[in-house]
Amino acid sequence: MADKYLFFLGLAGSGKTYLTSLLSDLGFSTFHVRDLLEKHLKLSQRGDFKVIERMVRDNPSFVRDLIVNSNSSDARLLVIEGIKSPNDIRSIPYVQRRLCSIHCPRDVRLNRILHRNGDRDPITMEELEARDTRELSYGVRELIFSSDTRIENRWSHSAIQLVRLEEILECLDTDSSLRIRQYLDLQYGKDSIPRKRSEAKRNERRAMNENYWLREIE
Repeated sequence: MADKYLFFLGLAGSGKTYLTSLLSDLGFSTFHVRDLLEKHLKLSQRGDFKVIERMVRDNPSFVRDLIVNSNSSDARLLVIEGIKSPNDIRSIPYVQRRLCSIHCPRDVRLNRILHRNGDRDPITMEELEARDTRELSYGVRELIFSSDTRIENRWSHSAIQLVRLEEILECLDTDSSLRIRQYLDLQYGKDSIPRKRSEAKRNERRAMNENYWLREIE
């Protein structure tokens, strides 16, 4: 039974699924809340995704139950992306957790969304702004402000992002952090890691100076 959780938080197109997939490829146990909800939607034969969204808002333990019932691994650390409400996190039993918010400018997010061709995805800036407003009202704003750390994901470079994830996981689960470090050493060489870490920190400083992420969630 998992007792440590890493939650990826953020608005549509910010890169939550991308970062989750990086860890999944390294053998981490990961869950995409939207996939669990869509699976439940299909099994319950409900035709409207908004019905499930209402159920999530009305029942704080709904998402927790989906995750617990779907987790068949014996991993102690679970990586979860797509949580929209603080109640969802409060309902999950844990010993340790890290809330990691993912940030990316809205125009970059829209471009990513257009490339993934999702059935319910926004296709205009106005539609994306409306979706942002709706998700922020669910509780995403509160989650982002309460996050333990942030990742600037405008520049999607897997090595740089893995370096950041290694640092984040070091505070949560040293074995998981070591697994990422070993992969990075093997793929890129030990000498390149300090340089990539410096580049990641430089990206973070640039994003903080621009302050765009605060404007988008106000």
